[in-house]
Amino acid sequence: MTDDETRLSSYLDYLPAVYRRPELGRFLLAFEQILHGGISTAEPGQAGPGDDVGLSQLLDGLADFFDPTTAPSRFLPWLATWVDFPLWEEWDEDLQRQFLSRAVQLFRRRGTKEGLAELLRIYTGLPVTITEPAPHHFEVELMLSDPKLVTGDLLAELNREEAIARALIEREKPAHTTYTLHTITPTLQIRVRSTVGVDTLLGTAPG
Repeated sequence: MTDDETRLSSYLDYLPAVYRRPELGRFLLAFEQILHGGISTAEPGQAGPGDDVGLSQLLDGLADFFDPTTAPSRFLPWLATWVDFPLWEEWDEDLQRQFLSRAVQLFRRRGTKEGLAELLRIYTGLPVTITEPAPHHFEVELMLSDPKLVTGDLLAELNREEAIARALIEREKPAHTTYTLHTITPTLQIRVRSTVGVDTLLGTAPG
């Protein structure tokens, strides 16, 4: 007989002597694996993370699933539903975690100029200016895309980022207000924006 066939569950130690029979010990192995792990059922060489982790270990680390900084990436969209904040699929994992970590603070300032500015700063990673030239109307000026991070079609990237920025504004602004969005693109303007690699791109225009 193999070791697996002769192995008995340690749960037998908690039973009266009359029940400590080999067949019951093998039967209890399944429950021991579910609760405490340590007995992998994966094929040799095919075991993955969590294959031999029991329910008790998962419960010990349950708090990590509710923390945006430690939760597995696949749980981030689920956490977002807790704070009613949608995560765009285009966002990388770090950006999603940043938003979720600040979601409660942002919610408390929802509908305010400061809250909207902070929200857009987290998204763009760049300065944001919001002015209120008239009652119930505001203007937003922000730079789209950090030139150092653009790796594909710049025009398509800027259009995508502007669409997301507008969606964020529409979601967060008070219902009775209107707004104008002014986007600054990373182009060369002498004495205005001309820092190569920071706010200026040099290269071949998209064709």
